[in-house]
Amino acid sequence: MNTELLSLIMDFVVLIALGGTIYYAMRLSKALNNFRAHREALKGLILDLSTHIDKAQLSINNLKQTSDSAASDLDDVLHDARRMAEELKMINATGDALASRLERAAKDARNAPAAPASSSTASQNDGYYDANSVSDVGYETPAREPSNLDMPSFFIKDADFDRGAEEEFNEEEFTSRAERELYEALQGKKK
Repeated sequence: MNTELLSLIMDFVVLIALGGTIYYAMRLSKALNNFRAHREALKGLILDLSTHIDKAQLSINNLKQTSDSAASDLDDVLHDARRMAEELKMINATGDALASRLERAAKDARNAPAAPASSSTASQNDGYYDANSVSDVGYETPAREPSNLDMPSFFIKDADFDRGAEEEFNEEEFTSRAERELYEALQGKKK
């Protein structure tokens, strides 16, 4: 009985192991069937992922080209801005030079002796409006001779203007190209 019992126990153990093997084989078969059924969907996902990766690469390349173009445009703008800044510095220096010339002309005019009186009222007051020469009713009263107190606080007498429009300026008299162009523009406007 011992061998029969042992044989029966062994058969029973083999039967349980065979049942477990069949169960795992069925689960594996079902998983393989699911994998086969979803393989097409997985292929589609992989193709979509590949397409999106290609699009991302194209977008990155386009972004690089756009950034290079923007950087080039920005460099051009910066170059133009630097050039304009230099031009503005030159214009500012020219303006300072003109202001210095005007200031010197104003000082020279203040230090110049008063012009002699003549018969006309305009020449008597050197073209200045004299509040004492016009009464309330509109008649001119004789203008008194201007004194240093009657002079305006800022009087400019430009020697270049006093020479007359007929005389041409020498090239050496202009300190910058801007002064020469301004002079030529003013001369062209007079004609």
